[in-house]
Amino acid sequence: MKNIKRIASQTVICIPTYNEVNNIEPLVLKILNTYKEISILVIDDSSTDGTVETAKKLQDKFERVFLLSRGKKEGLGVAYKAGFKFALENNFNYIIQMDGDFSHNPVYIKNLLSELETSDMVIGSRFVKSGSIGNRNYKRNLLSSFSNIYSQFILRTSIKDLTGGFNAISSDSLRLIDFETIVSRGFMFQIELKYRCFLKALKISEIPIVFEKRRSGHSKMNRQIIAEAFILVLKLKKDPILKFKI
Repeated sequence: MKNIKRIASQTVICIPTYNEVNNIEPLVLKILNTYKEISILVIDDSSTDGTVETAKKLQDKFERVFLLSRGKKEGLGVAYKAGFKFALENNFNYIIQMDGDFSHNPVYIKNLLSELETSDMVIGSRFVKSGSIGNRNYKRNLLSSFSNIYSQFILRTSIKDLTGGFNAISSDSLRLIDFETIVSRGFMFQIELKYRCFLKALKISEIPIVFEKRRSGHSKMNRQIIAEAFILVLKLKKDPILKFKI
């Protein structure tokens, strides 16, 4: 059995950002102060509000903070693939995905790492027992629930939180699913990533989390992204490797 402290020392948290200047510093400091071994990678897609400058100052101050500043905004999936590539190139064995707006509470990181002792991928799930969606807009809550039920039904998978973005995965698993060939760019990336793990029969666990309201700023979700994801789920079922262009 792996040692949790050793796992933590080999873990990097990938946090994609776009205009999160009010959230990124308190979030990074909270993680650093709570978890003494974990590293953090901020992946910024050309924020215009000072996020990248704030992240640069954090990188200069703390040796466990890294910054990947990208030239243009290309979507969540592209940012995560860049982050995963960085993690593997720098010999991190475990990767955590996490939003940069405090909707994912850092308190759950220890539970993700603990479960990762015996799993290939761990999902911070809103839809297992004791998991929930916190104080958010009723329509958004309903949409999140429906999109997961829809995706679960179409893809015939037992994964309950396919769309959630608070996940932990091993580097070996990322290599096995050939993550660099994932083509989904936005919201759909989380579904495609998990579905590939499911198809490879990796051991996937879900632990309960409360998904909280963002502290500051605005959600990047919009109707176009959601509509696109509903269509792409059907295409993903037909072609699991998504050879088509998005």
